[in-house]
Amino acid sequence: TIDNAFSLSWSAIGHGLAFMDSWPQESESRRHIRVRGYSEMVPEIHVPEAVELLRVIWNGERDELLAIGEQPMTQPNLYRVDLATGEFHQLTVDTMVYPPVVVSPDGESMAFVSWPNEGNRLFVMRNDTLATQEFDFPTGWYLEPTWSQDGRYLALKAMVFADLPPKDQLYIVDAYESSWSTVGEALVDEAIMRMVLV
Repeated sequence: TIDNAFSLSWSAIGHGLAFMDSWPQESESRRHIRVRGYSEMVPEIHVPEAVELLRVIWNGERDELLAIGEQPMTQPNLYRVDLATGEFHQLTVDTMVYPPVVVSPDGESMAFVSWPNEGNRLFVMRNDTLATQEFDFPTGWYLEPTWSQDGRYLALKAMVFADLPPKDQLYIVDAYESSWSTVGEALVDEAIMRMVLV
């Protein structure tokens, strides 16, 4: 039976639904991950005892999930869940991953924002090698990263602290060239904007 499902995520090709199931009176119940409608037999998913799960999403078309979880006295980190074995693999260390984690449409990369210190920053991680790019912006809050359809560009909303009063800005990140600019600057091509924001 399903008692309290949350953090639902469909696989990219719609053949499975992953979610967490919890009971408010049992703190450990947050550690349960369930998968339904998936064609392959999924073994029991072994969440490490100390990890408290916060969010789970399907990793594109791959037979795996991505999870955000935290351990006592640590910041939330990103984990990979192998659906073939049920094993958990930690991908970041004390990175303070802030949801959501978004997978590029081509499945090659994932992006997330993090608060390592004051303000936050954007990380782009390759799915195959786990090589990570870190983008430093002016100090502020950066939220809601969104991929372009070709998996090259990211758009994200920002509130930059240097602006008084702080105001929302829109940033465009080129994950191939490791560069970024704000909407309204000459560096942002109109064609790129149309592609990113449709």
